[in-house]
Amino acid sequence: MPYKVEIRLNNVGRYLNLLCLYKANLAAVLAAGIQLTEVADVDYFIEIYNGWVEKLVKEKQLAKEKGKSLLLQPEDFQACGVPLSSSLSCMVEARESARNFASPFKELRGMFCMANAFNKMIKLADATLKVKTGTGRKSYIFAAVDALDALGSSGTMKINRDFHKIVRNRVLNFTQLYVLAASLTQLYVLAASLTAIYGSAEAKLFMQAGKFYSSIAVNGGALPRRYAEFYVELVKANSRYAEAAASSLLTYINTGDPAKLYEIVRNMTYAMNRKKLKSGEAEALRVLLEHEAGGRESS
Repeated sequence: MPYKVEIRLNNVGRYLNLLCLYKANLAAVLAAGIQLTEVADVDYFIEIYNGWVEKLVKEKQLAKEKGKSLLLQPEDFQACGVPLSSSLSCMVEARESARNFASPFKELRGMFCMANAFNKMIKLADATLKVKTGTGRKSYIFAAVDALDALGSSGTMKINRDFHKIVRNRVLNFTQLYVLAASLTQLYVLAASLTAIYGSAEAKLFMQAGKFYSSIAVNGGALPRRYAEFYVELVKANSRYAEAAASSLLTYINTGDPAKLYEIVRNMTYAMNRKKLKSGEAEALRVLLEHEAGGRESS
């Protein structure tokens, strides 16, 4: 019988490159504002984590029975009876590389198991860190903003709670998700006055759909504050201009040319003059135009 490597709190840091444990770590950050490697008091962590789960149930983001099944108990950290997936779904390297690269990992089946608590955290991440990218029933993907390097654990908790609050009940394409992640990253870094420390607002947008995943570098520092705020407010307003604005801002991030964005601004100004903008759209436009008219550069 092969030897089992037990993945617990004391050694989980070695295995966070595995997709399943990466998700468990994100769930810990989202719920408690700390990474698994930072848990010093298990009982305190359980209290904070369970409080978050109960809040999600109360807000009807989790079904009552589902939430109950995800609550942590001290024994969940003591028991280590969950094997890593034999289909290799836990192993990022096997998913990202050529198919035959996974062959050596097949010999590892049954060798690794993890604490039961991590399995509950993975399920929480899958249940809550999802966004809708189309109109079909299966058009949901897993998405999270990994800003641990730029914002730390607490900041990453806040940005993801905000990100998912904004995208909930909305349909956003991949460009919109990227620009939203970049906008929020820039705003959070600026709010925390961290640009002097880190130099720029850099993060990663992690997305997974079935067997496939992507981790895309997000350069929020390429967006001035006024553009970031403008886009976030358009999304919140369910603006019909949000998709075009995302495309124009992606062009700006890559080239520094705002011409396409200001085509949208002109169209919105014309619509506002004809009283055909929603109140949220009009307010976002007004704030942007005030910045431009005043020549105030917030970056």
